[in-house]
Amino acid sequence: MNPKAAQREPITVDDVLESRPIAEPFTLLDCCLVSDGGGAVVLVSEEKARELDVCCGNRHQYPRAVCTACGAEDPPFTERDGTGTIYTYTTCHVPGEPGFGDRMPYVVGAVELAEGPRLLAIIDADSADVEVGSPVEVSFWRMSDEPAMPAFVPE
Repeated sequence: MNPKAAQREPITVDDVLESRPIAEPFTLLDCCLVSDGGGAVVLVSEEKARELDVCCGNRHQYPRAVCTACGAEDPPFTERDGTGTIYTYTTCHVPGEPGFGDRMPYVVGAVELAEGPRLLAIIDADSADVEVGSPVEVSFWRMSDEPAMPAFVPE
């Protein structure tokens, strides 16, 4: 477990179901696992993604303790193809983390993945070149020796 993570205690099914709303459709336990070191994007071919089992067909943004649609415990994690569209975005003029100072300003947005879920991520483009609905594909920013963070680039 990451000793610097905001959430260091085990999360139960009840914790997930009872967590407070943050912004529709996200709740507290849906948000910010990437910055706490608990999220990942795994890329596979479309053929492999179609082979993966899902509990009820609902696609999750990251591995969870419970399916948000059917309530199944420990639903399977389905890999993504790394493409989507920009759902919304904002331009940040203040560095949010160490290593962002030389990338100012930078764009953060909600990317609606091709499989359905939305992911909050860096949009690797000048804000003047970003539009809601634009297609994007994942790349990765290496900020330090830590794992790289996903960043989406307009196609």
